[in-house]
Amino acid sequence: MIALLRYCQENNRPHLGTVIIDSPLTSYKKQGKAVSDDERVNAGIEAAFWESLRSVKKGIQIIVIENKEPPPDVALALHYERFAGKEAEPGERVGFIPQ
Repeated sequence: MIALLRYCQENNRPHLGTVIIDSPLTSYKKQGKAVSDDERVNAGIEAAFWESLRSVKKGIQIIVIENKEPPPDVALALHYERFAGKEAEPGERVGFIPQ
């Protein structure tokens, strides 16, 4: 999805400029079963994913809904917004859609 967005931008093709990706780094697991090492996302792939977001041009919005946090240097380079859930403290966002 991100590659298509970049292609459209670089080749003057129409695109809204927004992509929403749900859990690209969180492996699917069946209820009640543990995730094996083979099912986990490779650490190198995870690092490359976060790093690739640094090269997103201004005016593009990529929303990644993920249970993993980006490395601190990537979070500082992007507009990173953490949703703290029910344990949110004052000044933290509870969720994507405000309650």
